[in-house]
Amino acid sequence: MKAVDLAKAGRLYLKAFKQVKDKPQLVGKEWLEFERLFGTCESLQKCENELMKQAPAIKEENTAPDVKVTLFIKNLHKSVEDG
Repeated sequence: MKAVDLAKAGRLYLKAFKQVKDKPQLVGKEWLEFERLFGTCESLQKCENELMKQAPAIKEENTAPDVKVTLFIKNLHKSVEDG
């Protein structure tokens, strides 16, 4: 790949990360891995900064479903134990 192509790919990851609503942490993880493998120090730092800025919002968005799933699993285990 040419350096220009790599820079464009990094910009596309940023755009996708900012626009995706369903599991943005997955896009962020892939973007970070891309920057570690192919990016520059500057592009990796930019990626890390963007991920850190969005971390509280991502955590907040994903808390409620995780709690619901955890409660569902606990109730399922309880019903199995109760027989």
